[in-house]
Amino acid sequence: MTKKISLEVNKLISQNKDLNYNELSELIEKELGVTQSYDSIRKRYKDIFGTLKNLKVNKSEFKSAFIEKVYTKIKKKKGISIEELSDFFNIGVKTIREAITELEKQHKKFHFVDNKIELAKEIQSGGTSVLDDYHFKGEWIKFGFITDMHYGSKYERRDVVETAYDNFERQGIKIVYLAGNMIEGEARFNKFDLHTVGLGGQVNYFVENYPKRKDIKTYYITGDDHEGWYTQREGIDVGQYIQFMAEQKGRYDLIYLSHMEHDIVINKPQGDCTIRIVHPGGGSSYAISYKPQKIVESYSSGEKPTILLMGHYHKASYNYYRSVHIIQGGCAQDQTPFMRKKHLQAHVGYWMISVKVGDNGAIQRIKHEFVPFFDRKYYDKKWNYKW
Repeated sequence: MTKKISLEVNKLISQNKDLNYNELSELIEKELGVTQSYDSIRKRYKDIFGTLKNLKVNKSEFKSAFIEKVYTKIKKKKGISIEELSDFFNIGVKTIREAITELEKQHKKFHFVDNKIELAKEIQSGGTSVLDDYHFKGEWIKFGFITDMHYGSKYERRDVVETAYDNFERQGIKIVYLAGNMIEGEARFNKFDLHTVGLGGQVNYFVENYPKRKDIKTYYITGDDHEGWYTQREGIDVGQYIQFMAEQKGRYDLIYLSHMEHDIVINKPQGDCTIRIVHPGGGSSYAISYKPQKIVESYSSGEKPTILLMGHYHKASYNYYRSVHIIQGGCAQDQTPFMRKKHLQAHVGYWMISVKVGDNGAIQRIKHEFVPFFDRKYYDKKWNYKW
């Protein structure tokens, strides 16, 4: 820092004795474009006034504000070293590293290239979980399947989701799989479709309003779109962040699996049954069954799942192709203006699925029930339905 800037900092502090630390820090940054550390402002204040008695400091607020400034600086640069951050903020390397550690605890994702840190705009997809069949009571394995509810959108259908979980509870279903797009996200073309904005706002809205039923756990993946848009811009694993915020609010029924796809392997004595949950990309096709078939065609024989649960396309269907039971989950969102422009229908509803798996892991029988809904206007017209 030059002597001239240093004198200007001292001048601002002397002229604003009644401001607290956070206010002084923001004023200095706004007026002079430099960031002063906590210790630096304390020292300058004491040198000028001879005491720290009148300098009000909320250390937790300072720490949070500083960490956010570090994140903003990293986000703006394509790559910046720890030393460059230290010089910019006029603060020690150790404090910069501590700030980055705190950001990682908030599920911000970074990677280092040539000793420079930058936001990770993509996160690793896929994963595998193993469940012994004792997790499913009885001879039949029962689970619910729901997807694409887009909380935060004006077209969300919370009534459908609530009804689904009421039914799951009545049917004794303990496990629900969710194939992504639980929040609407933000993009250029959907800004007028939102009633809740911002990553924090939409995640809080989802956690506070998503159904919670005794003994039911929801296992979910995230999509590369909608919630994935935040990942691409903010470098955050939204799935981890949702579970973190849920646990902060005392909810342990929302369990993050992976980004974009995840395999649930059910162990049987002589083989395994694999349930694969996917949120693929791309647009819908002219035929509802086309995309599921092409996805299964792309799998080699050794990579095929036993059951494929698909989100993303807002279509509901069952197909049996290459010995794979394929179920498209539909959605819990009415047709949006974007879908209407693209001539895409929304299949609103949810699934209840039961399978009987042999000891060799092969499916001997499968029962699948899709519970359909009409759009909200239908219920308003028929029964003056409000929620």
